[in-house]
Amino acid sequence: MENGILVKPREPKALGDAMLALIQDKHLGRRLGINGFKEVRTWDEIASESIKLYNN
Repeated sequence: MENGILVKPREPKALGDAMLALIQDKHLGRRLGINGFKEVRTWDEIASESIKLYNN
């Protein structure tokens, strides 16, 4: 699931290009935002999964 745009560190042109892509394509920004929101988990969920892992 795509939820962001990766750019190489210390490459301002690549960062600028990614930013322009988001400005010019509102659907891309919306899709990335929705997908990113689906990936968000609370600390309670993470802790619960960790406890289950350690108990197994």
